[in-house]
Amino acid sequence: EMATQQVEKKNWPLAASAFQGVLEKDLPRNTLTKSFEWLAHCQMQMRQFGMARESLIKALRLYGNPRMQFGAGITRQDKTGIRSLLNLARCDHNLGGFDEARQACEAIIRIEPTNAVAHAELGLALARLGNLSKGLAEIDAGMKLAPFGQLAEGFRNRAQVHIMQGNLEAAKLDLEQAIIHRTSDVQYHLELGEVYAAMGDWDKAKVSFTNAQKFGADWPEPYFKLAQVLKVRADKLVSDGKPDDANKLYNEALELLVKCHEVDPSFAPAYGLHAEILKALGKPEDAKKILEKGALSAPGSLMSSIRDQLLPTLEPPPAVAPATTEAKPAEAKTEAPAPEPAKEGGAAPAKEGENKQSSATNRPPVIDVDTKVEAKEEQKVESR
Repeated sequence: EMATQQVEKKNWPLAASAFQGVLEKDLPRNTLTKSFEWLAHCQMQMRQFGMARESLIKALRLYGNPRMQFGAGITRQDKTGIRSLLNLARCDHNLGGFDEARQACEAIIRIEPTNAVAHAELGLALARLGNLSKGLAEIDAGMKLAPFGQLAEGFRNRAQVHIMQGNLEAAKLDLEQAIIHRTSDVQYHLELGEVYAAMGDWDKAKVSFTNAQKFGADWPEPYFKLAQVLKVRADKLVSDGKPDDANKLYNEALELLVKCHEVDPSFAPAYGLHAEILKALGKPEDAKKILEKGALSAPGSLMSSIRDQLLPTLEPPPAVAPATTEAKPAEAKTEAPAPEPAKEGGAAPAKEGENKQSSATNRPPVIDVDTKVEAKEEQKVESR
């Protein structure tokens, strides 16, 4: 009962802890499988896809399937087992195990051939394995099985294939349809915002990321994406010669990133963006500190890569020692010949200093370094 109450409140950590307590008791198989399924659901909401996958495998093994043969022991009437297989496929998608996701979806279709969502998820797995045309055909098959041909997962997964094909306009239209059918899905809003950003429509991208923040206040990604939009706009203001307006947007972005760190201190990309903005504000030492904080709060290869990439850009350029010349022996003074009068139509004699180059021409060129860090998480969020 306590676990169910925490699920209703969307307090996922407490709910997960409560379900773990339930699983320590000696309970019937049906109760155990449902508890494992709910535990996995909570872990997926917290983006702990590896842990969720382990919980789902434990649930599926309760069907007398110790070797984890996909679907063994599950019947069409066993909705808990089918849901566990479907969530297993989603975890594998997020963990990059596309062939495992394919196997789980095919197992569901063998048990329940008319499962529309399984066909849509299978289509995405096939596309990510390189077969885009077969993937689209499988997604369309799932759409046809859905009531009135409308399936949120179908629209969303088809949009993902369109993105792989570089067809952003088609992806935008499908994601807009997906959101109509599932208005509060945070992941759908994030993905639509990313499509708008790729199309250069920063205003609509900001709207989508704001909607994601509205429905996913406990997700770090919406704060990060909104900060990215503000940085792009601020960078444009700097290039337009409006530093004061740019600084205002940079500081707004920093506020969003502070919130992002609070929501999820282990979200590595936020530290890289934070450091870039501090650098833009002329605070390289503060930028170094935030990268060091990220190294402690979000240890891992992604944070190490971000840190290694940005730290060298925060160091001042090395001082150049003045060139030394050997003293030459004084030459005997000779009388300079009197200048010849200029011929008619010829050039007048040069005045002293006239052929010297201006010091400005000897300055090194300004290099516009784009230190944008592509926020690529080790776990791509896809089942939210």
